[in-house]
Amino acid sequence: MTKYLIPYMLISALLIGCRGETPKRMPDTLPDVRGRITNISQSDNQATTVIQVAAVEGVESESPQASVIVDDDTLIEDAEGATLSLNNLQAGLEVEVWVKEEIMESSPVQSQAAAIRVSQDSGNDI
Repeated sequence: MTKYLIPYMLISALLIGCRGETPKRMPDTLPDVRGRITNISQSDNQATTVIQVAAVEGVESESPQASVIVDDDTLIEDAEGATLSLNNLQAGLEVEVWVKEEIMESSPVQSQAAAIRVSQDSGNDI
């Protein structure tokens, strides 16, 4: 019996290690920021993209303005759940943003985006 136990444990460990990364998923909580993208800027070395989001009248949001860092780890989807890229984001889009960490106390608030859902476009194709 023990001669089968060690190979079984080794195979199990290898299979668990080969699972790969956990797929990105949209959070199941309310978004931290809701509003319309007003500006998109990139750092000089193109490594960091920052979107400015301003609350829209009639849309409930925790803060009236936010500055959100978007990177390769940020999940971006449309309202139907189709994956979008950073290139699909543009000024005028209405978005919901979930942040990775606590929002930094400043004006506008600042944080790193975990996920962005484009909830409505500005009349242009995404």
